[in-house]
Amino acid sequence: MISVIITAYNAETFIRDAVQSMLQQTYLDLECVVIDDGSTDRTAQAVHQLSDPRLRLIEAGRIGRGRALNLGLSQSSGSYVAIHDADDLSHPRRLEIGLTALEGRPDYGAVGQGTLGGSLILGANDEPVWPVICSKEASFPVCDVSRSLVYLNPLGHSTLLLRREALEAIEGYDETRQNLFDWDLLLRLVLAGYKLGRIAVPPLHAHRAHPGQFFERGNRRRYVHAAYEMQRKARKRLGGSPLLELAFLGMYGYRLLPERVRHGWRQLLDQTHGWHVRAGIGIA
Repeated sequence: MISVIITAYNAETFIRDAVQSMLQQTYLDLECVVIDDGSTDRTAQAVHQLSDPRLRLIEAGRIGRGRALNLGLSQSSGSYVAIHDADDLSHPRRLEIGLTALEGRPDYGAVGQGTLGGSLILGANDEPVWPVICSKEASFPVCDVSRSLVYLNPLGHSTLLLRREALEAIEGYDETRQNLFDWDLLLRLVLAGYKLGRIAVPPLHAHRAHPGQFFERGNRRRYVHAAYEMQRKARKRLGGSPLLELAFLGMYGYRLLPERVRHGWRQLLDQTHGWHVRAGIGIA
Protein backbone atom coordinates (compact mmCIF):
# COMPACT_ATOMS: atom_id res chain seq x y z
CA MET A 1 0.00 0.00 0.00
CA ILE A 2 1.04 3.59 -0.64
CA SER A 3 0.44 6.22 2.03
CA VAL A 4 -0.13 9.69 0.58
CA ILE A 5 0.78 12.45 3.05
CA ILE A 6 -0.65 15.95 2.55
CA THR A 7 0.09 18.72 5.04
CA ALA A 8 -2.17 21.75 4.75
CA TYR A 9 -2.25 25.24 6.22
CA ASN A 10 -5.01 27.63 5.09
CA ALA A 11 -5.46 25.68 1.87
CA GLU A 12 -9.26 25.72 1.51
CA THR A 13 -9.11 27.11 -2.04
CA PHE A 14 -7.12 24.21 -3.47
CA ILE A 15 -7.22 21.32 -0.98
CA ARG A 16 -10.22 19.51 -2.51
CA ASP A 17 -8.62 19.38 -5.95
CA ALA A 18 -5.28 18.29 -4.46
CA VAL A 19 -6.86 15.42 -2.51
CA GLN A 20 -9.05 14.34 -5.42
CA SER A 21 -6.07 14.17 -7.74
CA MET A 22 -4.62 11.51 -5.41
CA LEU A 23 -7.87 9.63 -4.81
CA GLN A 24 -8.36 9.39 -8.59
CA GLN A 25 -5.05 7.61 -9.18
CA THR A 26 -4.95 4.50 -11.36
CA TYR A 27 -3.18 2.78 -8.45
CA LEU A 28 -6.00 2.09 -5.98
CA ASP A 29 -4.32 0.50 -2.95
CA LEU A 30 -3.63 3.73 -1.11
CA GLU A 31 -4.52 5.77 1.93
CA CYS A 32 -4.56 9.57 1.90
CA VAL A 33 -3.71 11.22 5.22
CA VAL A 34 -4.28 14.99 5.41
CA ILE A 35 -2.66 16.83 8.32
CA ASP A 36 -4.36 20.18 8.96
CA ASP A 37 -1.53 22.24 10.45
CA GLY A 38 -3.68 24.68 12.42
CA SER A 39 -5.56 26.30 9.53
CA THR A 40 -7.69 29.34 10.36
CA ASP A 41 -9.82 29.03 7.22
CA ARG A 42 -12.17 26.24 6.10
CA THR A 43 -9.50 23.74 5.08
CA ALA A 44 -10.83 21.03 7.41
CA GLN A 45 -14.43 21.57 6.26
CA ALA A 46 -13.33 21.26 2.61
CA VAL A 47 -11.69 17.90 3.32
CA HIS A 48 -14.72 16.68 5.29
CA GLN A 49 -16.86 17.30 2.19
CA LEU A 50 -14.98 14.54 0.37
CA SER A 51 -16.26 11.02 0.89
CA ASP A 52 -13.77 8.19 0.42
CA PRO A 53 -12.89 5.43 2.92
CA ARG A 54 -9.21 5.84 2.00
CA LEU A 55 -9.18 9.48 3.17
CA ARG A 56 -8.39 10.53 6.74
CA LEU A 57 -8.07 14.03 8.22
CA ILE A 58 -5.99 14.80 11.31
CA GLU A 59 -6.51 18.25 12.82
CA ALA A 60 -3.17 18.71 14.56
CA GLY A 61 -3.19 22.36 15.54
CA ARG A 62 -0.32 24.63 14.53
CA ILE A 63 2.67 22.29 14.86
CA GLY A 64 4.81 23.28 11.84
CA ARG A 65 5.65 21.55 8.58
CA GLY A 66 8.32 19.16 9.86
CA ARG A 67 6.23 17.86 12.74
CA ALA A 68 3.15 17.66 10.49
CA LEU A 69 5.03 15.52 7.96
CA ASN A 70 6.32 13.20 10.68
CA LEU A 71 2.84 12.98 12.19
CA GLY A 72 1.54 11.88 8.81
CA LEU A 73 4.24 9.22 8.66
CA SER A 74 3.46 7.94 12.15
CA GLN A 75 -0.28 7.81 11.45
CA SER A 76 0.03 5.90 8.16
CA SER A 77 1.04 2.34 7.40
CA GLY A 78 1.92 1.92 3.72
CA SER A 79 5.21 0.32 2.71
CA TYR A 80 5.67 3.31 0.40
CA VAL A 81 5.05 6.99 1.06
CA ALA A 82 4.06 9.67 -1.45
CA ILE A 83 4.24 13.37 -0.57
CA HIS A 84 1.76 15.81 -2.08
CA ASP A 85 1.37 19.54 -1.44
CA ALA A 86 -2.06 20.91 -0.56
CA ASP A 87 -2.27 23.20 -3.60
CA ASP A 88 -0.75 20.94 -6.26
CA LEU A 89 -2.10 18.27 -8.63
CA SER A 90 -0.80 14.87 -9.73
CA HIS A 91 -1.10 12.97 -13.00
CA PRO A 92 -3.53 10.02 -12.62
CA ARG A 93 -0.66 7.58 -13.21
CA ARG A 94 1.84 9.20 -10.86
CA LEU A 95 1.70 6.52 -8.14
CA GLU A 96 1.49 3.63 -10.59
CA ILE A 97 4.60 4.79 -12.46
CA GLY A 98 6.50 5.67 -9.29
CA LEU A 99 5.82 2.28 -7.73
CA THR A 100 6.89 0.44 -10.87
CA ALA A 101 10.17 2.38 -10.85
CA LEU A 102 10.87 1.91 -7.14
CA GLU A 103 9.83 -1.73 -6.70
CA GLY A 104 12.43 -2.97 -9.17
CA ARG A 105 15.28 -0.99 -7.60
CA PRO A 106 15.79 -2.06 -3.97
CA ASP A 107 18.91 0.12 -3.58
CA TYR A 108 16.88 3.29 -4.18
CA GLY A 109 15.29 5.07 -1.22
CA ALA A 110 13.20 7.42 -3.34
CA VAL A 111 12.18 8.17 -6.91
CA GLY A 112 10.53 11.23 -8.38
CA GLN A 113 10.88 13.88 -11.03
CA GLY A 114 13.22 16.83 -11.30
CA THR A 115 12.71 20.23 -9.72
CA LEU A 116 13.57 21.77 -13.11
CA GLY A 117 11.22 20.67 -15.88
CA GLY A 118 9.71 17.85 -13.84
CA SER A 119 6.51 19.71 -12.99
CA LEU A 120 4.02 21.82 -14.87
CA ILE A 121 3.66 25.36 -13.52
CA LEU A 122 0.06 26.47 -13.03
CA GLY A 123 -1.48 29.81 -12.17
CA ALA A 124 -4.19 29.96 -9.51
CA ASN A 125 -6.95 29.20 -12.06
CA ASP A 126 -5.10 27.02 -14.56
CA GLU A 127 -5.79 23.39 -15.35
CA PRO A 128 -3.06 20.97 -16.46
CA VAL A 129 -3.30 19.21 -19.79
CA TRP A 130 -1.67 15.97 -18.75
CA PRO A 131 0.56 14.19 -21.29
CA VAL A 132 -0.54 10.78 -22.50
CA ILE A 133 2.06 8.25 -21.35
CA CYS A 134 2.00 5.20 -23.57
CA SER A 135 5.21 3.47 -22.50
CA LYS A 136 4.96 0.00 -21.07
CA GLU A 137 5.38 0.01 -17.30
CA ALA A 138 8.62 -1.95 -17.38
CA SER A 139 10.30 0.52 -19.73
CA PHE A 140 10.36 3.69 -17.60
CA PRO A 141 14.05 4.67 -17.34
CA VAL A 142 15.41 5.91 -14.01
CA CYS A 143 18.56 7.99 -13.61
CA ASP A 144 20.59 8.09 -10.39
CA VAL A 145 20.65 11.76 -9.33
CA SER A 146 22.17 11.34 -5.88
CA ARG A 147 25.21 13.47 -6.73
CA SER A 148 22.99 16.32 -7.92
CA LEU A 149 22.29 17.18 -4.29
CA VAL A 150 25.51 19.20 -4.37
CA TYR A 151 23.95 21.63 -6.83
CA LEU A 152 20.25 21.58 -6.09
CA ASN A 153 17.39 19.47 -4.82
CA PRO A 154 17.10 17.05 -7.77
CA LEU A 155 13.58 15.76 -7.02
CA GLY A 156 10.41 17.76 -6.44
CA HIS A 157 8.87 17.08 -3.04
CA SER A 158 5.39 16.48 -4.49
CA THR A 159 6.79 14.01 -7.01
CA LEU A 160 8.44 11.75 -4.43
CA LEU A 161 7.67 8.13 -3.74
CA LEU A 162 9.76 6.87 -0.82
CA ARG A 163 10.40 3.55 0.88
CA ARG A 164 9.08 3.63 4.43
CA GLU A 165 12.02 1.54 5.64
CA ALA A 166 14.39 4.20 4.27
CA LEU A 167 12.46 6.98 6.01
CA GLU A 168 12.53 5.06 9.27
CA ALA A 169 16.29 4.48 8.92
CA ILE A 170 16.90 8.25 8.99
CA GLU A 171 14.07 8.97 11.48
CA GLY A 172 11.95 10.95 9.05
CA TYR A 173 11.99 14.72 8.63
CA ASP A 174 14.12 17.13 10.66
CA GLU A 175 11.57 18.98 12.78
CA THR A 176 14.10 21.65 13.79
CA ARG A 177 14.23 23.07 10.26
CA GLN A 178 12.13 25.97 9.01
CA ASN A 179 12.43 25.16 5.29
CA LEU A 180 14.08 22.82 2.75
CA PHE A 181 12.64 19.77 4.52
CA ASP A 182 12.81 17.77 1.27
CA TRP A 183 16.40 18.64 0.30
CA ASP A 184 17.60 17.85 3.81
CA LEU A 185 15.68 14.55 3.81
CA LEU A 186 17.14 13.45 0.47
CA LEU A 187 20.68 14.33 1.52
CA ARG A 188 20.32 12.22 4.67
CA LEU A 189 18.96 9.32 2.59
CA VAL A 190 22.05 9.41 0.38
CA LEU A 191 24.38 9.68 3.37
CA ALA A 192 22.62 6.59 4.78
CA GLY A 193 23.53 4.63 1.62
CA TYR A 194 20.39 4.97 -0.50
CA LYS A 195 20.21 6.16 -4.11
CA LEU A 196 17.79 8.73 -5.53
CA GLY A 197 16.15 8.10 -8.90
CA ARG A 198 14.66 10.52 -11.40
CA ILE A 199 11.98 8.92 -13.60
CA ALA A 200 12.38 9.95 -17.25
CA VAL A 201 8.76 10.54 -18.25
CA PRO A 202 6.77 13.71 -19.02
CA PRO A 203 5.55 15.67 -15.97
CA LEU A 204 3.46 13.71 -13.48
CA HIS A 205 2.98 16.71 -11.19
CA ALA A 206 1.62 20.25 -11.50
CA HIS A 207 2.81 22.95 -9.12
CA ARG A 208 0.33 25.74 -8.49
CA ALA A 209 2.02 29.13 -8.05
CA HIS A 210 -0.09 31.71 -6.24
CA PRO A 211 0.47 34.74 -3.97
CA GLY A 212 -0.58 32.94 -0.78
CA GLN A 213 2.30 30.47 -0.79
CA PHE A 214 4.64 30.46 2.19
CA PHE A 215 7.63 30.30 -0.14
CA GLU A 216 6.71 33.58 -1.81
CA ARG A 217 5.69 35.54 1.29
CA GLY A 218 8.41 37.53 3.03
CA ASN A 219 10.62 34.49 3.56
CA ARG A 220 12.50 34.47 0.27
CA ARG A 221 15.84 35.74 1.56
CA ARG A 222 15.79 33.24 4.42
CA TYR A 223 14.95 30.46 1.97
CA VAL A 224 17.64 31.48 -0.52
CA HIS A 225 20.28 31.63 2.19
CA ALA A 226 19.22 28.22 3.51
CA ALA A 227 19.55 26.78 -0.03
CA TYR A 228 23.07 28.21 -0.30
CA GLU A 229 24.04 26.66 3.03
CA MET A 230 22.52 23.32 1.97
CA GLN A 231 24.65 23.33 -1.19
CA ARG A 232 27.77 23.94 0.85
CA LYS A 233 26.86 21.18 3.29
CA ALA A 234 26.19 18.70 0.46
CA ARG A 235 29.50 19.54 -1.24
CA LYS A 236 31.43 18.93 1.97
CA ARG A 237 29.62 15.66 2.80
CA LEU A 238 29.45 14.21 -0.72
CA GLY A 239 32.66 15.69 -2.11
CA GLY A 240 33.27 18.34 -4.76
CA SER A 241 35.65 21.10 -5.77
CA PRO A 242 35.74 24.25 -3.60
CA LEU A 243 35.34 26.17 -6.88
CA LEU A 244 31.70 25.11 -6.84
CA GLU A 245 31.16 27.86 -4.29
CA LEU A 246 31.24 30.34 -7.22
CA ALA A 247 28.42 28.48 -8.97
CA PHE A 248 26.47 28.46 -5.72
CA LEU A 249 26.67 32.25 -5.58
CA GLY A 250 25.25 32.46 -9.12
CA MET A 251 22.36 30.23 -8.15
CA TYR A 252 21.86 32.39 -5.06
CA GLY A 253 21.22 35.34 -7.37
CA TYR A 254 18.81 33.37 -9.56
CA ARG A 255 16.73 32.37 -6.57
CA LEU A 256 16.36 36.04 -5.62
CA LEU A 257 14.69 36.85 -8.96
CA PRO A 258 10.99 37.81 -8.76
CA GLU A 259 8.56 34.91 -8.81
CA ARG A 260 7.06 35.97 -12.15
CA VAL A 261 10.50 35.79 -13.82
CA ARG A 262 11.39 32.35 -12.44
CA HIS A 263 8.00 30.82 -13.17
CA GLY A 264 7.87 32.49 -16.59
CA TRP A 265 11.13 30.77 -17.45
CA ARG A 266 9.75 27.46 -16.17
CA GLN A 267 6.58 27.80 -18.24
CA LEU A 268 8.70 28.52 -21.33
CA LEU A 269 10.65 25.34 -20.61
CA ASP A 270 7.39 23.39 -20.34
CA GLN A 271 6.20 24.73 -23.70
CA THR A 272 9.55 23.92 -25.31
CA HIS A 273 8.97 20.29 -24.33
CA GLY A 274 5.39 20.37 -25.58
CA TRP A 275 3.82 20.40 -22.09
CA HIS A 276 0.89 22.76 -21.63
CA VAL A 277 -1.66 24.13 -19.20
CA ARG A 278 -5.17 25.35 -19.94
CA ALA A 279 -5.41 28.89 -18.61
CA GLY A 280 -8.23 30.26 -16.54
CA ILE A 281 -10.18 27.05 -16.01
CA GLY A 282 -10.70 25.70 -12.51
CA ILE A 283 -10.72 22.02 -11.70
CA ALA A 284 -14.25 20.69 -11.24
